Amino acid sequence: MIKTLLDRMTSSFTWLAGAALILMLLQMSVDVLCKYLFNMPLIWTMDVVVSYMMVAIVFLPLAEVEKQNGHICVELFTQTLGPMWRRGVEIFATVVATVYFMALTWRSWGDAVNKFHVGEYVMGEAQVTIWPGRFFVPLGCGMLVLLLLYKIYRLLTDKDALETEQGALHGGHFDE
Repeated sequence: MIKTLLDRMTSSFTWLAGAALILMLLQMSVDVLCKYLFNMPLIWTMDVVVSYMMVAIVFLPLAEVEKQNGHICVELFTQTLGPMWRRGVEIFATVVATVYFMALTWRSWGDAVNKFHVGEYVMGEAQVTIWPGRFFVPLGCGMLVLLLLYKIYRLLTDKDALETEQGALHGGHFDE
């Protein structure tokens, strides 16, 4: 049940990031067309792309990348370790990552709420409200924390979890 819920949530976040990527592509294309065909570029394009689209594209799919073991992994020393030691190193690394992303989630959530109360906007050629984009960071990192906690649970309770994850490094998914 937990795995199904996490799968649905990570997939939803990934779809949202994909939608942001498509919207960014369309917005940039319309901006270029308006600039060169009508000599009237959209004045708020860069602010929206930087404050919303790029942040969503980077942070929302973090958990999906982790689920597919797509984050950078250096196995120079761990590949020679036995299964018990590899498992210990994997648990340790996952706990460290969890603590780091918990702190990042906590801090970025507080920052997003603060910017919401202030009503943050950027004043370029047009005034663009940017505080909603601040929530993509804690949402993406928070989803990653949930997945990492589940991964720690699996590594601690299932002796085959590490082998399953190692298989995921070669094209599969963690916890299949």
